[in-house]
Amino acid sequence: GWVDYEWVTRLDQRVYDQRLLWFDLLPERDERVVIVDVDEESLKRFGRWPWHRDVVGRLAGELLERQQVAVLGFDVLFAEPDTSSGLKTLQKLAQGALRDQPGFVAQVQGLQPQLDFDSRFAKALDGRNAVLGYYFTSDRDGHTRGVLPAPVMDAAAMHGVGGVTVWTGYGANIAPLAQAAPQAGFF
Repeated sequence: GWVDYEWVTRLDQRVYDQRLLWFDLLPERDERVVIVDVDEESLKRFGRWPWHRDVVGRLAGELLERQQVAVLGFDVLFAEPDTSSGLKTLQKLAQGALRDQPGFVAQVQGLQPQLDFDSRFAKALDGRNAVLGYYFTSDRDGHTRGVLPAPVMDAAAMHGVGGVTVWTGYGANIAPLAQAAPQAGFF
């Protein structure tokens, strides 16, 4: 443990994997659990990652409504707003250079529900058994991003408990998504 040799770590990981296989220590697969993976075929069909939130929202809707999954979990972070629709640019134009253009402001307002991809994704998650992810970190100088879920216990309950790690920063999801899916899991 005094010297870190990368090749020793990799060898140890391979031995551990092999030991699990030899001694049949891997848990049985639960057919009720399905992982939806962003693979090469998905990228061909829906385009490069990250996908626009309207695409992710449609996927969530498909899984939660039509497929009726019991719980939908994401192991990705949605820490920044999705600006891919161009809505912000249209809104700036409607407030600025094109505000006097007949019908333009009304058109932008009419398009907002279609082009606000974060709201569309949040709507797909709202009131459903959806779990988003978050992480804690100590390597980013206390930088924080997004909205953390409510804690499962308060700091007073942790008083005197040994081995509790202290973090200085975190990454979480934007507010509309955190409000729509208030349950979250650490990854």
